[in-house]
Amino acid sequence: MDQPYCRQQADRCRRLAHYSTDPATRVDLLRMGDEFQMMADEIENDEIIFAERKKVGEHDSSRDSQRRNAG
Repeated sequence: MDQPYCRQQADRCRRLAHYSTDPATRVDLLRMGDEFQMMADEIENDEIIFAERKKVGEHDSSRDSQRRNAG
């Protein structure tokens, strides 16, 4: 699952909960919406962490190359 899919599902669950006339179903849909939102947030955080690590790794590799060329 990717982040946009999880956000769409969260929105869909919340929208359905709004129209539900059954209190138990409403609670279940809102809970599912919250879970999808948390998954989307986790995916987003993982993507940010990965991008930062990649950026640091590229910076370190560039610095290592410069040292080798200077030596």
